[in-house]
Order: sequence, then C-alpha cells, then structure tokens
Amino acid sequence: MHREIDFENELEQALLTVSGYEKREKEAYDPAMALFPSDVIVFVQKTQPQFWSRIIQLDSAKAEAILLDSLVKELAAKGRLPSCEVDSSALAKQFGWPTSLLIPGWTLRQRVDLEKTF
Repeated sequence: MHREIDFENELEQALLTVSGYEKREKEAYDPAMALFPSDVIVFVQKTQPQFWSRIIQLDSAKAEAILLDSLVKELAAKGRLPSCEVDSSALAKQFGWPTSLLIPGWTLRQRVDLEKTF
C-alpha cells in the first residue's frame, strides 16, 4: 500500500540530494511575505549584483527592506513574477523521474530577473 508520507519523504530526498535544493528551518520563513527573506536577498546579491548595487545606493541601511517590500508589493499586484519556464518532461529526463508522474503541461518556474520586474 502506498502512503502519501512515503512519497513526500522520497521527493524531499531527491530534491535535496539530486536537484541541489537546501532544507530550510521553518522559522526562516516569513508567512506575511510568503518568502524566505534571507534566500531572496542572497539570490539577488549573487545573480543580479548590478541591481543590488543600485538598491544599496538608494539607502544601504534599508536595502534589504527596500528589496523585500518592493517584491512583496509586486507579488501582491501581479500574483507572480515573470519567469522562464522549463518543461516538466525535460526535468524528468534530466533527473531520471518516471514520466508517469508528470502532469501534462506542467512547468517549473525558474530564475526571476528582478531588474526587469521593477
């Protein structure tokens, strides 16, 4: 008999060991923002250093708050941010997932370019 918890545990292990995901402590999640704020900051610093520099120039003491506040407002207004999409069948092939688990037309949202969003 299959149990949902077994599926969830196996999926989590695959994401952590094969796909490069990192487990986060639940306390790091901000439910009001619906984000892991520290992850957002690190992501922007690493992937969009010029954009981050411009935020720092606005007010270095409040740079993180400026970014997070703007992001939360944008998400509230648009529901999601523009993104690239990756077909789920390509992911299944890359990671050896059975295609029988895929939902037709499902996509994974990838890196968001915040500089183009704001």
